[in-house]
This record gives sequence, C-alpha cells and structure tokens, in this order.
Amino acid sequence: MNTLWHRGLYCVACLVGLGSTGMAWAAEPDKPHIEILPGCPAPAPAAAPSLILFDDRTDRLSGWSHAGRSPELAEMRLPLARYAVAPESRHPEPDCDGATVFETVLVKKYADWDRQHVNGLEPKFAGQGLRFGQVAALVLELRLRRADSAIPDTQTLAADYGAWLDAAQREAWDGGRANLGLTLFEAGYEEQDSPSFTAARIVEIDPATQADRWLRITVPIAALSTYTEQHWMPTPRALADFAEHEVLGLRINPETRSGQVLRNFRNPLPAEAPEHFKEMAIELRRVEIRLREDASRP
Repeated sequence: MNTLWHRGLYCVACLVGLGSTGMAWAAEPDKPHIEILPGCPAPAPAAAPSLILFDDRTDRLSGWSHAGRSPELAEMRLPLARYAVAPESRHPEPDCDGATVFETVLVKKYADWDRQHVNGLEPKFAGQGLRFGQVAALVLELRLRRADSAIPDTQTLAADYGAWLDAAQREAWDGGRANLGLTLFEAGYEEQDSPSFTAARIVEIDPATQADRWLRITVPIAALSTYTEQHWMPTPRALADFAEHEVLGLRINPETRSGQVLRNFRNPLPAEAPEHFKEMAIELRRVEIRLREDASRP
C-alpha cells in the first residue's frame, strides 16, 4: 500500500519540483507547472485522450489511512474523520456550484519511516491497458486549505532536528511548504524481491502564495524520474526501455521536499528525536492522466 520509499533514498536529487507558475507546460516539458485558476475549475472537455481518475463523472479514487490505528496516531490534531480516504471524503462544494470534490488531510511523518505516510491516495486501474509510453502528463486540479493544514516552518525544523541535520541538509530535506509525491507504478511494486518500474515526482506548493486558491498542477512525463526499485533502493532507468510496461496505478502521497525522514539520515533513529507531522488539507476537483496525442484511449 504505502510501503514504497519507507527506506530507500528514492532518487532524491531528480524528484523535487517547485514548479513554474502560469506557464504552458509543453514549453518546458521537464518541469512541473502550477497554474493559479480564477475559481473552481469547470468540467474539462474530453477532447484530448486521457484516463480520468476523478472528476464530475468519474471516481476511481481509493487509498488508505493509518490515523487512529496505532498508539502514536491514536490522537490527531483534527477529528479522525478528517484524515479518511473513504466515501465520506466526497462532498458537494459550494464554491464549485455544488459539484463533488474529494477532501482529506494528508499527513507525512518527519522522524521515523514506519508508517511515514499516515494516509494517501492510490487508485489502481488494472486492465485499462495503459502503457508508460502512452503517458504525456499527470494533471491535478486542487486547493490547499491553509486553515486546516499544519506545516512546521523551517525555524521549527531547525530547533527540533538541528542536532542531527545541518542547515544544508535541512534545506534539501524540507522547506516548510506543502509537498505531494506523484507516482506511476506497475504490477509487482509490493514485491520488493524483484525490481518494478516506477515514474515519480514530488511537487511543491507554496502556502504563502498558492493556498486557498484553485490550482492546476501539470507534471509532464519528462519531468518524472524513472527507475526500477528493489529492496527499497532505486536504480535509474530510461523510460524508453519500459514504454510497453503496463501502468497499474497512480499514488498521491504526502511528502517532505525530499521524500525522506530523519531516519534516512540517522539510523537507528535517535531516541530523543521528536516526531512531528506535516498535515496538508487538500480538496481535489480533478485527477487525470493525460495521454500522448498519438495514443488511443485506454
């Protein structure tokens, strides 16, 4: 489920993307792009070939939540229902003329890698026949709710983790912003005894300028890091060599900027290291895998 990246270094240098704002993504196909929308996005036309995972007419979203299921997660900052990934996560949104949105608070741990992704989304679509080589981009339309989010700032991280990480390490580790890990994966990803192919990228949202506004995040396939993973360790691979492999699903995980926790730097984890949670309240309006123009619909 959410075991991926619990221990590996996860191609950190090539995954983090702050994104460009308001720029046509086709002009810079190796970067994520974040567009601030004037309001709740209207239903998108189905002209371009795509696989829709969530919108007005389609709902393939699924996932998991550990909230309330272990002693350290027994009591969270908000009522446990706010961290659910379940049917009750859908509701009509007045700002969208009553259209359905998917709302949850995604949580990432800072210190320990055990259940580091407290919850997450992982829609699967086996049998759709989607190949990695057909993918043009990942597209999410969402809003980050600042009032319901709790993201430790860089001063807090320095005070609580500075004994184990220097300034440069902390800057690369996390910058006090919202981060989502987007991952396309194939069958066999949970069987770490053999390699499986993955395409992934971490995108970053600045709460100071982009919270409480509807965003369209577009991540071109060329902006994703591609690798095989075995025993939680990544080995970079060319997309062209795996273009015919079938995509099983898309994972949307809460993340730090690097995808790492303190234990990636200091293992065993120092007993005196505090555990903090990075909580990101999001509303999803649309989740789409956009296909190449020459690709048929899966």
